[in-house]
Amino acid sequence: MIAVVAATDAHAPCPVGQVTFLSDAVVAADVVRLGDVADLSRLPSSLRDLAGTLPVARLTGDEQILSSRRLSERARASVPALTPWLSSCGDDEVRVRSRRRLQEGDVIVLPPTAGEEGVRSGQTLTLRVVIGSVVVEREVEALQAGRPGRPIFVRTPDDAVLRARVGG
Repeated sequence: MIAVVAATDAHAPCPVGQVTFLSDAVVAADVVRLGDVADLSRLPSSLRDLAGTLPVARLTGDEQILSSRRLSERARASVPALTPWLSSCGDDEVRVRSRRRLQEGDVIVLPPTAGEEGVRSGQTLTLRVVIGSVVVEREVEALQAGRPGRPIFVRTPDDAVLRARVGG
């Protein structure tokens, strides 16, 4: 989230202490948050973090012109405590651009996860139960696929179905 240039208001200036909107902003995602498009430095610290993450619009393309008045209305509707800092003092245009959109044919490669070998449905596993210094191990069959740290259902040789967490 990078904000670029402060807005200039052709209308009457906002009262001192008001949140000012930027004329140009670049966002990393489709969701535009108040902190992406406004200077929140005048807010009390107790509200600043909340206001910065407050969703106020959604981008529908690579670039969009948003109304500062409409953005203020959405923020005030979500968090009424922001009202004193988001008065209606003009209606500037805020140009919001996305960093980079995926294009047709782009390949997304997931990073490898070290040591995360999954469990396949039907695979024979060893169920290990540890209580204090007592360790009980038993062969079971996985009834579903799973990844380390995630729970799956397994079946014991006597057909009991148990929920177990896949170890890593």
